[in-house]
Amino acid sequence: MNIRRDDPDYQRWVRSLGCILCEAPAEAAHVRYGDWLKHSKPSTGIGQKPHDKWVIPLCAEHHRLNAKSQHGRNERDWWAEHGVDPIQMCKHIASSYPDVEAATLFFPVPTHHH
Repeated sequence: MNIRRDDPDYQRWVRSLGCILCEAPAEAAHVRYGDWLKHSKPSTGIGQKPHDKWVIPLCAEHHRLNAKSQHGRNERDWWAEHGVDPIQMCKHIASSYPDVEAATLFFPVPTHHH
């Protein structure tokens, strides 16, 4: 399916998948850093919102609520610490849309719950 730059239906579906790290209810977290050579994804500038194909489901705690969240640290380092290539994961999730089972096939095994 075609995902639009600002696509509320796609964001709602991504949120329905649950956090990839703990399975808690999720928000649609945009991946901001880029990797043009490996994934053809440009970096997102300050004040710019990435295309919705670059969203990944994270709970509020992992996404933005504390200093150890995606928004609280260097994003690239944060993802590396969790052992996730978020750009590859976004590509997998987007290519699976709207198949929930296919989308969640490669989610990491949760290591802790809230």
